[in-house]
Amino acid sequence: MYRRDLLLKDFSILALFFSAIQIELFFGFTCSSRLRAIAAVKRYSVGVGLLLFIFAAPVTCRSQELSRAAVAAIAKASTVLIDVGGQGSGSGFCIDPSGLIITNEHVVRGYGQGGILTVVVDAGLKTERVIPAKVVRRDKVRDLALLSVESNPAIPSLSLGTDESVSELSELIVLGFPFGNALAKPGTNPSVTANVVNVSALRRDENNAIDRIQLDSNLNPGNSGGPVMNREGRIVGVVISGIVGAGINLAIPVNRLRQFLERPILVFTPPTVEVDQQTLPAEFRVTASQLTGEPLELELELILRLAGSAESRLPMKKEGSVYQVKAVPFPDATPPGIIRTQLQFADSLLTTAVVDREVRVGDNTFKLSEIAWIKNSHRMEVALPSGERFRGPVESSGSLKAKLAGKWIELDLPSVKELNVLPEIAIPLNCKIIAIKKGGDKDEVGSIQYKLYHEGAPRGNLDAIKMEKYLKPLDSAEPNTYLNAVSAPGEVLGGGASLNFGGDLLRMTGDDRVIRVNIGQNLNLTFAAPNQERLKVGEYRRVMRYPNNEDLPGLSIEVNGRGGIQPIGSFVIWELEIKEKNVVRLAVDFVHRCEPAGQPFYGMLRFNSLMR
Repeated sequence: MYRRDLLLKDFSILALFFSAIQIELFFGFTCSSRLRAIAAVKRYSVGVGLLLFIFAAPVTCRSQELSRAAVAAIAKASTVLIDVGGQGSGSGFCIDPSGLIITNEHVVRGYGQGGILTVVVDAGLKTERVIPAKVVRRDKVRDLALLSVESNPAIPSLSLGTDESVSELSELIVLGFPFGNALAKPGTNPSVTANVVNVSALRRDENNAIDRIQLDSNLNPGNSGGPVMNREGRIVGVVISGIVGAGINLAIPVNRLRQFLERPILVFTPPTVEVDQQTLPAEFRVTASQLTGEPLELELELILRLAGSAESRLPMKKEGSVYQVKAVPFPDATPPGIIRTQLQFADSLLTTAVVDREVRVGDNTFKLSEIAWIKNSHRMEVALPSGERFRGPVESSGSLKAKLAGKWIELDLPSVKELNVLPEIAIPLNCKIIAIKKGGDKDEVGSIQYKLYHEGAPRGNLDAIKMEKYLKPLDSAEPNTYLNAVSAPGEVLGGGASLNFGGDLLRMTGDDRVIRVNIGQNLNLTFAAPNQERLKVGEYRRVMRYPNNEDLPGLSIEVNGRGGIQPIGSFVIWELEIKEKNVVRLAVDFVHRCEPAGQPFYGMLRFNSLMR
């Protein structure tokens, strides 16, 4: 197949050839013959001229450079600020009008697939919009992630260029949000920043393909995930990293981005399941699209599984670009009058369903469904979800009807050392969608996973921790390092954000008296033992701010240097191992309030922990 530039050259030669023929005809024929020959050659020359125009015009348009201002204007409308809560922020850009956003994987690291982030469109302008988005694909090796913006975003999208348009000393335009909100007034978002950069080197892999583009400009933290544009207004790279102050930065080339986008993009729209509709069929919808690569014909299958139940596999029917199927999300929903509990005996722990019943402690009567937990030692102690507690002798004992191995059995209530009432529905429905290429070997070409809860359902232990109901974590086959925390709406430190941090962001210092946890540059947690004591596995309540805790446990949380003056709360250490004054393992759950009536900041911290 000819290249267009070679075709252009060939047609130029043909034009000269036919011009020569025209001269020869003019001097070699009779007058009448000349006139006919000239007319024929003119017609042929017009055809050649049209072909020259057809092939030459696109080449001229494709290579036409735009001004710097024009490129910046094109890209600014598509470049978005990505707010990842306590982790800071990054940059991204729209790659498709449906609301697909490209950024770096390290920008959204710690957010699982489906984890909700915030995308700011037209940041710093009067037209600014803040839109939720979710992670639909990630690639840690390429350091790329794909987000899907919820609702109708109406964000202009950018077009992909080619690696061939990039060479050493090429001038490029980079856009993003250096230092995030640090360049904006308090309470506002920054406007996008545009930089003119030059290519200082092309780093190639073993196959001589461009692996990284080295740029000669001082880009900064916050630029990660931003677009690198050529002077034709097309994407040729994605900012990835740099050395602050050194004038050296790297970008992922567009060929790597194309490879990332070749697999089908699956966006899952889970059904909204109300409490009274858990056992009714609901519609599961998935959109499948491709941005690059050879178009594929796909078959989609939905796999549903509840813990302890067999999985069900359902083929999805295609209507346009949407695949859908109806299924019952929670066929085994807990019936009324049944509550889920965690029962602690002298030598065992049992998580099971029990029949709701009344318990009388002193002069007070409670239903099990109304309490947070019961502790039974010499005297019964009952805690309500509000934190209020009651103590006294048990005046109504009797049996506890519990479910074990599918059968209902009677348990002696006084034999239960501790009873924790679990959130009503804490077990999610695991949803997995796989895309299979039609025909041939039916290879799997894409998949996504999602955990579905009914509306208002507590999401695991975090909701119990919020009520200071500390439930013993399950054992883990592999060490875990993470922080999952929630700042309740109205909480002054976290501003109502949900925080999810992976292991590579946590820094642990201290010993068995004081443990300090640093996460990034903005979040610090301190857990301290009372004076003259050492931290150990157990529950710590009535905390005071460290280092003013004296004979009480110490708990401090600081966000951007701010902390509570007189915090209250509690924490429980489930696992703690110290070697040579260094923290080796730690599992702790905590609740912190800046003031008695304040909203809680609560969470789960694991460091090399063998607990989930």
